[in-house]
Amino acid sequence: MIHPSGTLRRGRGWAAACLVLCCALTACSTRLDRDQIVAAAEGRTAVTRPTQSQVTASADSPSATASADSPSAAAGSTEPGLGAEAGPGATAPAGGSAGSAAGRTGGTTGDHALTRQVDPSLSTVTLGNIGEYSGPVAASLGGARPMASVLERWLNDHGGLGGHRVRILVADNQGDPSRYLELVRDMVEKQGAIAFVGNQIPLTAGGADSYLRQHGIPIIGGEGASPLWQTSPVMFFPGSTFGALAIADAVLSIEHKAPKIAVFYCSEAQACRDINDAVQSERGRQQIAAKGGSIVYSAQISIVQPDFTAECLRAKQAGAQSILVAADANTLSRIGRSCKAQQYKPNLYTAGPGVVGSLAEDPNLEGLYLGVASPVFPWTATDLPGARAFQDAARTYNPRMDLSGAGAQLWVGGMLLQKVAAKLSARPDSAEILAGLHAVRNETVGGLAPSVSFPAGQPRAYVSCYFSTELQGKKWAAPIGSKTRCL
Repeated sequence: MIHPSGTLRRGRGWAAACLVLCCALTACSTRLDRDQIVAAAEGRTAVTRPTQSQVTASADSPSATASADSPSAAAGSTEPGLGAEAGPGATAPAGGSAGSAAGRTGGTTGDHALTRQVDPSLSTVTLGNIGEYSGPVAASLGGARPMASVLERWLNDHGGLGGHRVRILVADNQGDPSRYLELVRDMVEKQGAIAFVGNQIPLTAGGADSYLRQHGIPIIGGEGASPLWQTSPVMFFPGSTFGALAIADAVLSIEHKAPKIAVFYCSEAQACRDINDAVQSERGRQQIAAKGGSIVYSAQISIVQPDFTAECLRAKQAGAQSILVAADANTLSRIGRSCKAQQYKPNLYTAGPGVVGSLAEDPNLEGLYLGVASPVFPWTATDLPGARAFQDAARTYNPRMDLSGAGAQLWVGGMLLQKVAAKLSARPDSAEILAGLHAVRNETVGGLAPSVSFPAGQPRAYVSCYFSTELQGKKWAAPIGSKTRCL
């Protein structure tokens, strides 16, 4: 880390710098990134680049980002200056504070002013973040992992939670529901987590839901795809209902003069099936027909399927001008490759959690239009103070991070949590966070989310308003900025 005077900070800086160098030379993580997986499916060799899990904390951070895979390991040291990775699989803080960075990323999240300093006399609030950061859907959701570190550091440089310093523990459940439960229990019972923020759990949410309900521990924000976001009393998603995004994608396709639509939906997740069910339902068909469109072909696929030639040909024969893809970023890439190989170039559409910034450089998508209905603000937008704070935070704390829909959704969960936790007691608990969430009415988080309410004891409302993003000509854009549209 370069000190403002132009010299390297000694001690902590050299220790962390050595860690980064050693990690780079020895390939700390063996997990394949999105490019490598796509390359393997294509039978070629990908250019290796650092994975999200290889990004380490800044040298002036009081805690180091570490591998977070063992539910039984201790939290790892948070003593300032250690700068060393925790033992194999240790659950670790997301990154700690970057010190006094007041003014670097702005002072508002959209419509409320933030204090600039945490109160050292108050207790630290421990949060958890658990996601499917390796395995089948990691290509889409992995961007939330480094964003958890960015969120922690930004919060601590902007007043924390009601003056409390924040610590975010990050762990990978590897797509295993039972492992998810183990990690949740470890964070709550051994490390003192009172809430979770931004969990990415489309395949695993059910593993810990009963435990979280029993103990009254909330999750604020996440991928939004699991049906439990609509039914669990301890899961709070500040964004569009996932099924509504499917109909929104169809509407976007019709407006781009592609009214005949095919649907490719994965078999591995209920969320994928929900996408197909939404557009095939009476409500979906009526809304699509009212706009002049129709579903002409539907196919169940697999996210580990290497080739989609048969499905592309059938969609082409059915006259489909676009394909709504309910799957992850890797699958989206392979669908693009398979269809282009058959001289078929449909528009592609998907939901917000399935996209990452690096898709703009994917040769499999070159020459194809990709439209995205997003449950929260477009991560490419800069038209709102909160959107600019998101962009600035990423540049300040992790400029190499691949921005993504999952990262934006985690950020919105963090901003909502900051709002509801503005007046925490000296030693807060889960019940205080829940009470704040149940008081939320018509909240847009400074325009970063559609209007949401979370009254206690009532089912979640169907949120039909959404945001839109598009990829065209290797460039991401938000065609109407951070404005919402409603079905």
